[in-house]
Amino acid sequence: MILVISLALVPTVFLTAVRCSGQLQWRTSTEVEVFADGSATWVVQQKTALLTQDDEAAFYQYLNITSVDQISSHFRSIVDEASLLTGRSMRVENLEVNANVSTAGLSTEGIIQYQFDWIGFAGQTGDGGIKIGDALSGAMDLSREDELTIVYPSGYSVVAVYPLPDNTEASERALTWFGPRNFGAGEPHLLLGKENSSWTDAITSNIPLLAVIATAFSTGFLGYFLGMKRASTNKLTKPNSSSLQSQSSFGAEDDEQKVVRLLTAAGGRMYQSAIGEQGGFSKSKASELMSAMESKGIVSRKKMGRGKLVTLVGKQEAKKEE
Repeated sequence: MILVISLALVPTVFLTAVRCSGQLQWRTSTEVEVFADGSATWVVQQKTALLTQDDEAAFYQYLNITSVDQISSHFRSIVDEASLLTGRSMRVENLEVNANVSTAGLSTEGIIQYQFDWIGFAGQTGDGGIKIGDALSGAMDLSREDELTIVYPSGYSVVAVYPLPDNTEASERALTWFGPRNFGAGEPHLLLGKENSSWTDAITSNIPLLAVIATAFSTGFLGYFLGMKRASTNKLTKPNSSSLQSQSSFGAEDDEQKVVRLLTAAGGRMYQSAIGEQGGFSKSKASELMSAMESKGIVSRKKMGRGKLVTLVGKQEAKKEE
């Protein structure tokens, strides 16, 4: 296959064979995804319009004159030469070649794609950065409608790049060059620097752990707070026996004084139900209170029809003396 006309990765005999087979016009897109360890995954896709039967015949002839073994062998020789040039250990892994004919509407395209991993493609710098391009021999020329994209790993930023890309996608960490373009030896060249890890990065990367710690802390703090509040409440609301007795007496005296005031204002006599309504006492409370005051000699009660007439004892005695 002439998978890499623009990359010059296929023997000249393949190029000659294709030129003689209908002069197919290829559009090549190459994506090189570089990883932090210096390895890179190459994906090259070539497309050609199959306008006539001769084009289709040339495309299938093109597929028949090569083999994956030949391509694999040639790639390995290219990588071996780059290894000698850079002094780094390199190898080709996971080579895959696919070809198909795609029809969309009235247009038909022949598509060939190959993919492989280039181990050791990029170099490492002393400060933890990555350098890209020293393994390229200067044969990566782009024809018209060709494009080359290099994707760099997360955690790195571009320190230097030459030549400048035609398009940059910072969010995708992708730099793209469009053809026609002629690259020199070692081009395109990229120098990537490792981004400094800030305290926000540290927090973001440890959110699950921080959430667990925060939950444990809040649970423990809440339990401690409720315990202390309960103990404090018990301490404040647990009076001694003398305090309970005085509070009870004080409350009773208040209710009795209220009854005395109501009776005095009414001339010394009131129905028990009226005392309950005006004093804000329930029926049972009023009955209990009148019974206690009657036992103390403060008031007297007399059954009057369906109610009880309560008389202030002092008022009653004053009338008798008169």
